Formats: sequence, structure tokens, C-alpha cells
Amino acid sequence: MNFKKITKGILLIIISAVSIFSFASCGGESVAADVPISDFTDKFASILTNSDKLSAVDDSYLSGMLDINASDVDDYILMVQAMGTAIDQYGVFKVTDASKRASVKTSVQSYIDTTKANWANFNYLPEETVKIDNATVVERGNYILFTIMSESEKTQIVDAFNNLLK
Repeated sequence: MNFKKITKGILLIIISAVSIFSFASCGGESVAADVPISDFTDKFASILTNSDKLSAVDDSYLSGMLDINASDVDDYILMVQAMGTAIDQYGVFKVTDASKRASVKTSVQSYIDTTKANWANFNYLPEETVKIDNATVVERGNYILFTIMSESEKTQIVDAFNNLLK
């Protein structure tokens, strides 16, 4: 009899935990549907110490380097290091609809992996390696962010990204 009570108790705990987790994940925060990409670039520029050395790239870079079709995103910003020797960069992509999220996110991760491999082969600045090793991809609603930068700046950028989408 005690075994049945213990089993029922354990089952009750498991069911409660699953219910709480399901509720938290389904009823979580809403995501702003239409935040202009310029809001991200303005906010990020105030955070990044070397934002003046980053330059926006165009659709040919997007398709050639990231293998993302420009028609899969409503808007985007991809900022890469244009001056100096740092590897810092970031991108924010607003996909056209939910069906494009997975492919855009996969392309972004593939770009990071390729960048990491190339950096390992031709790296002459080992202090920059930690940035690419700790690159981050964040998905929220129809927005995807990636960062290659210092840990402290990455934390601030991800926080700003999340706050803008509240």
C-alpha cells in the first residue's frame, strides 16, 4: 500500500512539473511583431565600443556568405568589421514568416561555423578567437540575432535585443 501511495505521489509531482513547464513555455512572453531594424542598430551602436569600425553589408553578402535569400527576410542588418583586425560582427534578421525561421537560423549557424573554421586556419590574433568560439544565435518570434563579440558586449546586445522585442 505504501508503494502505491509513493507511486501516486511521484506521478502527481511529475504531472505537476510537466504542467507548469508547459504553461510557462506556451503562455510565455509575447514578442513585438514589428520592431524596425533601425531600432536595433541604433541601440547596439550605443553599446558597442567599436561600432564605428563596423559596416553594413548588402544582399550579395547575405546570399553569398550566409546563403540567405533576401526574399526570406523582411528586413535585416548585418554589420561586419570593416576596419581594424577584430572579428566583431552581428546580424539581426526579421524573417518574412515563421516558415523561414529554421532555414535562416540554420544559415546563420553555418556562417558562424564557417567563420570559426576560417579563423582557426588563418588566425593571427588569438585574443579574438574567444569571440568566435562564444558566438551566439538567438531566436525570438520572427527575429534572429547573431553576435560575434566580447562576452560583456554580447550580454548587453542580447539583453537589448530581448528588451526591444517586449
